[in-house]
Amino acid sequence: MPQGRQPHLLLVAGARLLEAWFPGIVGELRAMGAVDLDLSADIYWHQGGGVTRRPRSTLHGPAMSRPLLERTVRKRVEALAPVRIRDRTTVAGLATDAAGTRVTGVRLQDGSSLAGDLVVDATGRGARSLAWLAELGYPAPPTSVVEIDTRYVSQIYRRDGVDPGWGAAVVVDEPAAKRLATALPLEGDRWIVLLTGLTGLNGETPPLAETDRLAYARSFPSPVIAELMAASEPLGEPVTHRFPTNQRRHVERLRRFPVGWVPLGDAVCSFDPIYGQGMTAAAMQARALGASLDRTGRVSRRFARRYFRAAGRTLAAPWSIAVGGDFVYDGTSGPRPSEPTSSTGTWPWPAPPRSTTTRSR
Repeated sequence: MPQGRQPHLLLVAGARLLEAWFPGIVGELRAMGAVDLDLSADIYWHQGGGVTRRPRSTLHGPAMSRPLLERTVRKRVEALAPVRIRDRTTVAGLATDAAGTRVTGVRLQDGSSLAGDLVVDATGRGARSLAWLAELGYPAPPTSVVEIDTRYVSQIYRRDGVDPGWGAAVVVDEPAAKRLATALPLEGDRWIVLLTGLTGLNGETPPLAETDRLAYARSFPSPVIAELMAASEPLGEPVTHRFPTNQRRHVERLRRFPVGWVPLGDAVCSFDPIYGQGMTAAAMQARALGASLDRTGRVSRRFARRYFRAAGRTLAAPWSIAVGGDFVYDGTSGPRPSEPTSSTGTWPWPAPPRSTTTRSR
């Protein structure tokens, strides 16, 4: 995954959904080193000239590396009796009936095929199946694209007994500076520190060299992340990532599509990763997919339309939060979102905090 080595945190809704599907998985993640965070009390958040208050809450989410989460979920899925996982297998296209109106499975690169009543495209923002649908004469979903060109540099550090007095930290610079820094805990008694240049088209690209990155972090309005970096040992090399656009495919507007095909996750919507919404939004789409299939009872056009509408409703608020946040910064371009109508437990971090102290740290 392009962003697999960047910081990851499961938001409340995502953690609850995983726990419902795989009972005990959150405790299992913690046993392997994932760090449980009270998303209010444990987060040091500096923005708008001050630090947010940190009352205790019931809103918790585990912070860990993406590989740890994926290994744990994969192990649980492998244990399900009907499931068979085929490694090193490439899907080359969709198999359909003679009329091309119903998907009957997939064609594999080795020339064989797999039959299936429902094919779910979870191949990411590239959504490989859209090219195969085009070959069958189906249009792609209408797509909203918001250009941001955000640049990331992440570095892992050994904790070395460093206790900064918080579990995670976010420091958002003034909008004109277009910069953000965050620190999250990782399994193995480590930190991962992310430095971000927001809207890179007109903003900054964080440096790679440790001394330069430390100087960059020290220029933020709060010194806490720079202090953590200075007191900790860097492990390995920094990892970069570039995210050019927010992208949302409006599957809810699809009128022509083959029965038996649906997209999910980043294949439907991919957000700027700084908002931490991607994994939780994908889990919420999966919940909508299951509920739509349960309610309809079979793979049909009615089921697909029900799921497409549910996915659209699920994504409306997090899309509005992420894209609305990005439009705080000059240089962002594309269709502006409407106001969200419901809360999904996401982090709208470019929005000024409602309650801050007057402390500079």
